[in-house]
Amino acid sequence: MIISNLSELHTVGRQYTWTNGHVFCRIDRALVNDEWVIRMPPLQGMVWSLYSQIIPLSIELKSQRDIRKKPFRFYNCLAKHPDFKTTIQSSWKRQNGGMQGVWQNLKVVRREMQQLNKKDYVGVTKKVQQITRELLAKQNQMRNTHIPQHMVEEEKEMRAQLIKWILIEESIYKQKS
Repeated sequence: MIISNLSELHTVGRQYTWTNGHVFCRIDRALVNDEWVIRMPPLQGMVWSLYSQIIPLSIELKSQRDIRKKPFRFYNCLAKHPDFKTTIQSSWKRQNGGMQGVWQNLKVVRREMQQLNKKDYVGVTKKVQQITRELLAKQNQMRNTHIPQHMVEEEKEMRAQLIKWILIEESIYKQKS
């Protein structure tokens, strides 16, 4: 091990990796070299506590999570939202002087736009699928020869909603591409 420049990786869990019922022995070890230790995040081997003659040894590699904030992405469909102008105006009313004030107001606008986006535009594809299913169900109900006027109006409204959400979905996908 010294000639090969290998060292044993610290293990947690059971102390022994093999048993025949009477004899316990540590025959499995996780070996790593210096470069591995430098390049990889802090690791340890795990000796599973199974009731068996052979106990597996595993090394769990955890990926480093990127904890940076996702950048805010303004979708054009937000500008067509009925509450867009009032949200911007109410967010921008803060009176702070200088560039610091402008920066603070922009942060408030960003937060409000994110909330508006979450409230109304997250899950657009699922919304389109749901409206499509509801519209098909309504159209199946309308296959009779005598269709009440309120069902015709409901179906017309559902088609308008479906078109609206399809256009919003398309707009979002165009901006993402």
